[in-house]
Amino acid sequence: MFGSNRQFTLIGGGVILVLIVVVFLTRSSVPFHSDPEIAKIEKLERAGDAKGLAEAVKSHPREDVANRAMTALAHVAKQDALTELQALLSDPRVSVRATAAGQYGSLAPRGQVGPLVAAFKDEKDPRVKAAIANALGQNQGWDGVAPLIPALDDPNSQVRTAAANAVLRITGLRPDLGKSPADRKRAIASLNARMVSMKTGYDAYWNSDRSKEKK
Repeated sequence: MFGSNRQFTLIGGGVILVLIVVVFLTRSSVPFHSDPEIAKIEKLERAGDAKGLAEAVKSHPREDVANRAMTALAHVAKQDALTELQALLSDPRVSVRATAAGQYGSLAPRGQVGPLVAAFKDEKDPRVKAAIANALGQNQGWDGVAPLIPALDDPNSQVRTAAANAVLRITGLRPDLGKSPADRKRAIASLNARMVSMKTGYDAYWNSDRSKEKK
């Protein structure tokens, strides 16, 4: 019996070793991107070079490369990248601000939305504002609700839709925006009147099962 157990242990260990080798070889054999600039970012990512990726985000003249570097930085550094991402929320490049919002919303612990809220209030570009609204919804922090509610009547439909989806994701309630500005104002008034009950339900939901929190 002991011999059988030992045999199974050896076989199991051998299988795990083979799997590790296969994963390593598969990863190392994946070809780099045909675009040489993107390929440089991929090499930095595979090397785990957070410093090199951060520099590429800041200084690369191509926004698509800077955004790819930012995604790689978030993957490599995870929550250690939050300070860098926060600074990028005010970057002069539109697509970089939008990408930074998405990465920040994904990485930040639930409720750590102060930088997103501040950026949302200051942002003038509707594409970035919609991206920040999506990030607030992704983070699901309660402090994102208050700035999102007025945005349900934003002049830009993309921002309104993103704000409504974010409110739904945070509170579980889908705002009924209707078809007219008057409908939107009624939806906003209804949500404002229910803030206390929504917060009670929000707290009950998250306190009931801490496993819902992002790891």
